[in-house]
Amino acid sequence: MIRNEHILFLVTGISVGANRKLHDRNLCNYAPLTYHEGPSFFERGFVPIDVAMIKVTPPDRHGYVSLGTSNSITHALCDAAKIVIAEVNESVPRCLGGSRETLHVSEIDYFVQGDNRPLIQLPEITISDVHRKVAKIILEQIEDGAYLQLGIGAMPNAVGAMIAQSDLKDLGVHTEMLVDSFVDMYEAGRITGLHKQLDKGKMVYTFAMGTNKLYDFLDYNPICASYPVDYTNDPDIIWRNNNVICVINSSKKRMPKKFG
Repeated sequence: MIRNEHILFLVTGISVGANRKLHDRNLCNYAPLTYHEGPSFFERGFVPIDVAMIKVTPPDRHGYVSLGTSNSITHALCDAAKIVIAEVNESVPRCLGGSRETLHVSEIDYFVQGDNRPLIQLPEITISDVHRKVAKIILEQIEDGAYLQLGIGAMPNAVGAMIAQSDLKDLGVHTEMLVDSFVDMYEAGRITGLHKQLDKGKMVYTFAMGTNKLYDFLDYNPICASYPVDYTNDPDIIWRNNNVICVINSSKKRMPKKFG
């Protein structure tokens, strides 16, 4: 956040519906950037940060809060901010790392007790026959031990559902976004990560969004590893993994309407 002429601005690298509404009110600036470069955007001081407001778990017995489902650029943002305000929400799962998935209470200036509102629940997306036909073609390209990256939308959901019902084995996860489909695949025994070149046995991600099925799965789960986006999305990291399969939904309507 930056203050200019007594107006509070949000600087964002993603132009979704909610941000566009703020932009129309002159409360938001769009700053194009490659997502994995996000942390360096703040580290190099491109935008002075007055206040960082984040949502966290209650502190543990060692004095650390978890950043929950969004590691992403959060720690870098807090490092750059003059003031860090943390809203404590007991609905936030304690997501393990990875790296930089926590903050010590000494790094936070003010705590606010929130209303413990549940996290966003992504609505179920209808999977069409077309999605299923394309997913079947994709499934034929996936080998045992492959790495998976799935995004949001009907297409990734269709692929995840088919993988869960397949006989594939020892799949690994190195993804930007962790979604409900990964829980289904893991519980079906398709994901072990045993052949990964990096983070063996871990489901690596930078943010998670789905339903309580996903959030409950993440809570204190050591198989899941939360990393900043400059690790998960760095091409120099990704290419070290063998046989990476990436499925995203290219449709402009991939985000549910209520989320932009």
